[in-house]
Amino acid sequence: MKYQVQLDVYEGPLDLLLRSLNNEEIPAGEIPVCTIIDQFIDYYMGIAFSDLEEGSRFLVLAATLLAVKARLLLPRHEEEDEESDPLLDQDDEDGLLETDFEEYLAFQDAAITLEERAREWMMVYRRPPIKVKVPEQKGARDDVSRLLEAFQGIIERISKLPEPYMVKSVPYDLDDLMNDVLAMIKSRPEGIHFSDFFPVTYGRDDVIFTFLAVLELVYEGEIIVREDLKTDELLLILKENV
Repeated sequence: MKYQVQLDVYEGPLDLLLRSLNNEEIPAGEIPVCTIIDQFIDYYMGIAFSDLEEGSRFLVLAATLLAVKARLLLPRHEEEDEESDPLLDQDDEDGLLETDFEEYLAFQDAAITLEERAREWMMVYRRPPIKVKVPEQKGARDDVSRLLEAFQGIIERISKLPEPYMVKSVPYDLDDLMNDVLAMIKSRPEGIHFSDFFPVTYGRDDVIFTFLAVLELVYEGEIIVREDLKTDELLLILKENV
């Protein structure tokens, strides 16, 4: 709060005055609440743009100031008349005014701490996030889409054929299959049809792993996909031959 109290016994923020008053560091009888209110009105009227938050905050502080001053100045009796106001008795017995003020101070401390942290964070320079660019070959995404469509036809074809009985003593190795695909394409510089990689003797496992090898080579940019205008089939060509 920008407003500063100007009194004979105290000069400074109203928050600090409330703390000092609550801790009985300043005599409550020497705090003229009316003077503080008049000073704030003069200060508030002199602001070019009325700050509603500042005004509402002062009202809370002024009300708290009146409550604290009343609590300190009014005598506390051990025994109260049975006909006295039960609300005043409850406030005096439970110390609600003091509790409310302590809660207010706790919120004030938290707000100040958060404001200081916000200023500190604004002064911290943060390194911008590192953007890792994964190289993607031009047209690779479209090539993969076209290969997937063609692969559906291969799967439909082999699903109509009986699965051949084959004994495989060596498991599939993707690197070896990729080398085999590259060797076939290099042997035919003009390109090789996609369907030629899947002879009728291939079982389902052969088809799937061979297709994975082709996809990996397309992704790495080793081969590219073209369309044979004569047959409308997909043609795989070594990139260096294009």
